[in-house]
Amino acid sequence: MTQAIRSAVIPSYILLCIGLGGSVQGVWGVAALQLVAIAIIGWSLLAKDRLSLSGPAKALFIIAGLTVLISLVQLIPLPPAMWSALPAREQIADGYRMLGQVQPNLPISLTPYDTAATVLTLLPPLAVLTGMLVAGAYRASWLALAILLGALAAVLLGTLQVGGSGPNDSPWYLYSITNYGFATGFFANSNHMATLLAISIPFLFAFIANLRQQAKNQKAGSAVFLVAIAGVLVLLVGIFLNGSLAVLLLGPAVVMTSATMLLPHGMKLRGPLTAVAMLAIAAVLLVYLTPLNNQFVASNATSFESRQAMWSTTIPAIKDNIVLGTGVGSFDQVYPTYEDAAAVTPTFVNHAHNDYLEIALETGIPGILLVGAFLLWWGRRSVPIWRAAARDRYALAGLIASGAILVHSLVDYPLRTAALSTIMAASLALMARPRPPVQQGNDLWPTTRHEKI
Repeated sequence: MTQAIRSAVIPSYILLCIGLGGSVQGVWGVAALQLVAIAIIGWSLLAKDRLSLSGPAKALFIIAGLTVLISLVQLIPLPPAMWSALPAREQIADGYRMLGQVQPNLPISLTPYDTAATVLTLLPPLAVLTGMLVAGAYRASWLALAILLGALAAVLLGTLQVGGSGPNDSPWYLYSITNYGFATGFFANSNHMATLLAISIPFLFAFIANLRQQAKNQKAGSAVFLVAIAGVLVLLVGIFLNGSLAVLLLGPAVVMTSATMLLPHGMKLRGPLTAVAMLAIAAVLLVYLTPLNNQFVASNATSFESRQAMWSTTIPAIKDNIVLGTGVGSFDQVYPTYEDAAAVTPTFVNHAHNDYLEIALETGIPGILLVGAFLLWWGRRSVPIWRAAARDRYALAGLIASGAILVHSLVDYPLRTAALSTIMAASLALMARPRPPVQQGNDLWPTTRHEKI
């Protein structure tokens, strides 16, 4: 395998995930992505020239491995004396007694088939982590370019979706259950489309900053800068078209922090820009976590009252199952059992619209501790990447993109699609193995292999 082909593996796979992995409704597309993921993982682990893992990369793989382990442990059948002693299992045990049946061996998960299916969704992000950190099957500039091409294609598709006279009848929507009337692109959920556009911004700035650094004269550098502005405008127009309030408010913070990549190293504007960005993030939470949301939210979006109802229903469920959780992927089956029967509406709640609460419900204390460990890892990696004098712009892009996803996860569930989970994995891999600054040559076609990792 030539070096060019090797370097194109993960960027090509992420581009494929953007096109096919926008919703679990695309069963065959998701299945194809999972099969390709298995092939990438196997090839990476069997490659003779595997890369040595850095300390941060090893820690990241441990966290990823524990994530899989927690899900698999939830599928192990337990004897009746053990599973019946778990919290919130009394009704199940009573059911068997009322039917006069012998209690069988049952797993921790209340929905084992859903848990098994959810484990398979971990394959694409694991393939990206393994391909990048073990096989080195990427080039950072190509990775950024793949994300940008996917975002651009999504904007074009979204424009077609809302450009007709009757968007509800538009043939350009890819899924039957979707946000009709909004630009969803390759996704079923308009919020997920907006997330893709927002996290594309730092990769655009990193890509442009490296091109600008390699420009041979001031005129070429100015042209690259104009291209950057045009690219940001396209992405922002896409965000406006799809109408996601959370990402619309998060966008300025992403743009401001990403813009620091274009500042000269001696310029002291990074602090003020970062402070403004943090205020913008606080504004997102203020609007989304208070009734102010109702004054701005689009008609088809989930309002504050809806989210408040979901969270207030989810929290008691967490308390009842805090020890080991209800099982990964069980939320939509467990949630109705805690709803107020008098307040039930025809709206189907498939997620908590807060991934942290959903993880706490489904995995209990082990999952909560694991999320804490991951956030600690992310925070510790963020400091040196942000402070480094000769910053690796692609590592910084990964930091900003992953941070945006983590913030958006407070009010939504952006990582439930292969498209966004693989970009998140790529962002974390860039953070775990920052590239040394490119000293010479073109980053699109570097002359030495070490420049791409």
